[in-house]
Amino acid sequence: MRTVFPLLSALILLGGCAKTTAYDYFKMDEQHERAVSNLRTETIVKDQETKAIISSVYLNRVMPERFHGNDTFYIALYLADNGELYNEEGEAAEGNVLLLNGMHPVAVQNADENMTLRSLMPVKNDWNRYYIVEYPGSDETILRLTLESDLYGQAHLEYQRDDE
Repeated sequence: MRTVFPLLSALILLGGCAKTTAYDYFKMDEQHERAVSNLRTETIVKDQETKAIISSVYLNRVMPERFHGNDTFYIALYLADNGELYNEEGEAAEGNVLLLNGMHPVAVQNADENMTLRSLMPVKNDWNRYYIVEYPGSDETILRLTLESDLYGQAHLEYQRDDE
């Protein structure tokens, strides 16, 4: 008993000093780590039901060598009415809009499941719609991505612009 207690105490004390993070349990490359750390999600609930879920990844931070100048986001969107944010031509669907600091996008692309960027979005399911949305570049420090839905209300996702 005398030797077990000090040994057990030492294991407990040393075991508590380990510096592990969630990333230690998953094998990810640096790009995927940046995508996960830049993921923002917001839910719109109305009448105690989830009506919309928007998730975004700020691609300028994840792939700065490819996305610079304009602010570009990878968007995963669930709308309860199976609505779309943008049609196949990239035109805004009626009743829903996605703004960045009050600005409309300059380009929208539907992201199909074969797109290589799709692997960066940690949110994957059959009921989401996926988009690459590009906005004019700005000098704003805070990037506020806002989903406005005539049916459901608003959701806001914020990013702090770093010196890139």
